[in-house]
Amino acid sequence: MRQLLSSTSKSIPVKRGTKSPLTTVVLQGGGLIQVDKAFDSKSYFSPNELYLNDTAHFAATQTVTITNKNSKAVTYRYSDTGAQTRLVYDKKGQYSPSLSPGALSRGASPGKTSTFQIKFQPPQFSAGQRSLFPLYSGFIMITADNKESFQIPYFGFAGNMGDMQILDQTDRFAGQTEKGLRYPFIMGDDKTPQLSPTTVKMYKMESGVAINFRLAQACRAFSIDLVFANTTFKPTISPENNADLSRRSLEDGDLDLDQGFLETNNPLEDSHLAPRC
Repeated sequence: MRQLLSSTSKSIPVKRGTKSPLTTVVLQGGGLIQVDKAFDSKSYFSPNELYLNDTAHFAATQTVTITNKNSKAVTYRYSDTGAQTRLVYDKKGQYSPSLSPGALSRGASPGKTSTFQIKFQPPQFSAGQRSLFPLYSGFIMITADNKESFQIPYFGFAGNMGDMQILDQTDRFAGQTEKGLRYPFIMGDDKTPQLSPTTVKMYKMESGVAINFRLAQACRAFSIDLVFANTTFKPTISPENNADLSRRSLEDGDLDLDQGFLETNNPLEDSHLAPRC
């Protein structure tokens, strides 16, 4: 059901009354659900979205499955339509290449399941763009010769996620508590940060210690370890100041709203028919 609702949805542009650029897939997902179109559909696609990973570990080859429930064979043509790239500022970067070749087709016999592969080419970003870790996205648009149309969203991440700084170590927000204060820091119920790592401070057992930190980027999980004061542990937290890399929103005035396309190569020889499950 999820794949059906997603593939028959309608992609949403950034501004009402326009056709492009499309809102980033990270915000709109598969688009606006169209229940009537999903009810009438006789073609089913999976997966419901394509994950391209970061460009350092790029998942270039993606497999799409079509199940044709029509009473006759259907030919499907597919192409690429890019959506808004988020966190891209340098307009000199080549992040909107066209689809090559322009569009390809794949047939499916009635009652059968067919698969085809899409091979993406990683988008080209400048070093300055990669330092902002932009999220690019778009839709594989599919048009059937029986007038049906479908779409599959995709998105990826430029750069290497391993290089992304997770912990905020600036005074941008912590400084609101005390001037010059940087994350992370600890404090007790007196709300006074402990600033010196060599100063001994007493804390109440009943109230404990508050560890204050801020994530500059999302992460799946984190842990906090309590170690002895004389530990030989060498911390790996980057000392880099990321004050200029604070979270930005799509409403920022200097945000580039150009479309972000991915070049794809779609070898039909990789396609094959598979028995219906």
